[in-house]
Amino acid sequence: MAYRKPETLAVLIVSLGAVVVSLPAVKMGLLNDDFMHRSILAGPSESGDRLAQRGLMPQGSGRLGFALSHLFVAVHPDENLQPLRDYGALPWWTYDGFRVAFWRPVAAFTHWLDYRLFPQSCSMMHLHSILWFAVAVLGVAVLYRRIARIEPSGLASDSPTGRAAWIGALAALLYLLDGDGFFPTMWIANRNLLISLFFGAMTLIAHDRWRRESWRPGVVLAPACLLASLLATEGGTATFAYLFAYEVALGRGPARRRGLALVPAAVVIALWRLVYNLLG
Repeated sequence: MAYRKPETLAVLIVSLGAVVVSLPAVKMGLLNDDFMHRSILAGPSESGDRLAQRGLMPQGSGRLGFALSHLFVAVHPDENLQPLRDYGALPWWTYDGFRVAFWRPVAAFTHWLDYRLFPQSCSMMHLHSILWFAVAVLGVAVLYRRIARIEPSGLASDSPTGRAAWIGALAALLYLLDGDGFFPTMWIANRNLLISLFFGAMTLIAHDRWRRESWRPGVVLAPACLLASLLATEGGTATFAYLFAYEVALGRGPARRRGLALVPAAVVIALWRLVYNLLG
C-alpha cells in the first residue's frame, strides 16, 4: 500500500494549488450581484433603506429564512418587477410575467454565514469561496484517481506497477489550470458553482463505491450529495449526465441493473424540480 502515499500527496498538492492560484481573488471586492446580496444579507443599513424606499428590496433583510428563499431572486412579478421598471433597471415594455428567480438555499446559507462572521471583510468572503474551490478540486482529483484505477473488467486495480497511480493527480492538475475555475472565486455570488461541483464529485464517488465495492452507505449518500448539488445551483442536474455515462461505460451487470442504479438520482431530480416549480 506504500505506493499510494505519493499518489495521495500529489492529490493534496493539487488541492493546495487551487488555493494558491486563486489567492489574487481576495482583492477583487464586490461585483455585480454581490451588491444586491449585501443589501439582503447585511440587515438594516443606509444603502438598504434607500433601495427599500424605491421598492427595490423586499422586507426581511438579514433574516436567514428570507435569505434562503430570496437571495437569488433578481426579478419577481409580484415583488419587484414594477419598481425595477419605474427605476429604469428594466425597460418599460418588459413582459408582466418576467421572472428571474432561482432556488439555491445551500449556496444562500454560505453567504448568510459570511455576513454573520465577517460582514465587513470581502477578502474573507473570497477566501471562503477559495476554500470551496480547493475542496472541489480535491473531490475531482479523488474521483479521477478512482476512475483511473478501474480495469476493463470493471474492478479496481491494486497493482503498483500500473500508470494509473498518477493519472488522477495529473487530470486534476489540468482541471485546475483551466481558466474557468478562477471566475467563481473572483465573483462571490458565483460561489454556488463551486459548491455544486464539490457535491457533484461526491455524488459520483459515492455512486462508484456503491456500484464497485458494494458500499451500502453509497445508496443513500450519492442521492443526498446530488440533492445538495441541486440546492446549490440548477447546474447540479449535469451530475446525472455523468452518472449515466458511468453506468454506460463502467457499470457492471446487465443493462436493466445499470438502469435501476440510476433510479435514485432520477427520483431526486424529479422531486427537486417539482418543489422548485411549486415555489415559483
